[in-house]
Amino acid sequence: GVAAKGVDSSVTLSWQPVTQLMDGQNIGYPLRYQLLRSNDNVNFTPIGETVSDTAYVDRAVKNGQTYHYKVQSVMMVKENAVSGGLSGSVSAVPVDLTPPAPPSGVTVVRTAGGIKVFWDKSSEADVNGYRIYRRAANETVAKRIGEVQAVYTIFEDSNVPEDGSFYYSVTAYDKMETANESEKSREAGVRH
Repeated sequence: GVAAKGVDSSVTLSWQPVTQLMDGQNIGYPLRYQLLRSNDNVNFTPIGETVSDTAYVDRAVKNGQTYHYKVQSVMMVKENAVSGGLSGSVSAVPVDLTPPAPPSGVTVVRTAGGIKVFWDKSSEADVNGYRIYRRAANETVAKRIGEVQAVYTIFEDSNVPEDGSFYYSVTAYDKMETANESEKSREAGVRH
């Protein structure tokens, strides 16, 4: 009954309590559990101290990496730990659900070719790119007009409608398969 679930920056584990010895007798001593983890599903090493609960949260993990777990029962006979059998292996992948911070320093400049949007480079290591949004003064919702990779901090909007005030904002998104996107930055406005 061991189950593992990858969540943001951790793996939650749960299992059914052991109630009998291998020969079918009821357990008459206090019981604890030792968690074991492996990166390759072959070499398992103990993590943490033994626990008396039937749940554990492993926070010493990296998002996007697969981890394998086994649980071993440990019966406390007087002051001696007697190891029981090992559970089968279960695996989980922690998933990044935390978006990057929104970009700062957004500025806009009119050019002969349209409007250039600039922003400060994100200091977060997992930023994969930026998305640029524009809204007209009479609109309440900004529309996405472009996207650039993380190496760039500039975008030129060459399809700006004539005669109007426009507001630009930028978001950052990370490297997850389903990217986490930040909130929009503060808007920067320009009249065109």
